[in-house]
Amino acid sequence: MSTSNIRRQQLIKTAMMKGEGEVADVALRLWQPLTAHLISIIGSGGFDALYARSFYLTHAVYPWMAPNNASHSPNSPLMDLQNSLERQNADEAHKASFMLFLTFTDTLASLIGEPLTTSILTSAWSDNVPERDIPIKEFPHE
Repeated sequence: MSTSNIRRQQLIKTAMMKGEGEVADVALRLWQPLTAHLISIIGSGGFDALYARSFYLTHAVYPWMAPNNASHSPNSPLMDLQNSLERQNADEAHKASFMLFLTFTDTLASLIGEPLTTSILTSAWSDNVPERDIPIKEFPHE
């Protein structure tokens, strides 16, 4: 496992632990700015595809996480997540929430690279990640 992957995992853990309230509420508060940030970069279709794939893979480990196919609201994926997490005990909900973030960011990193993925996380979660955890941006030498 690369150092940058470990760093990304630590960012996720820090952001999740820093949030106050029930696991479902913390997860939703982290997904909202990340969603907005990514939609501005890859569009809603790109985000939706990435999130759906990550949710599907997480559902394989946590089958109680299931989308509500009857819901057609634009916020339904996040509402489905919140509803699924609220029905579980805190420990199980925390593990599933972490796995969803990790699966999502693993997939994103495989597409755009680890440094950019970490940069997006720290930018989207600037209120939940201490300043010292925000990486220095590196640019390739030309």
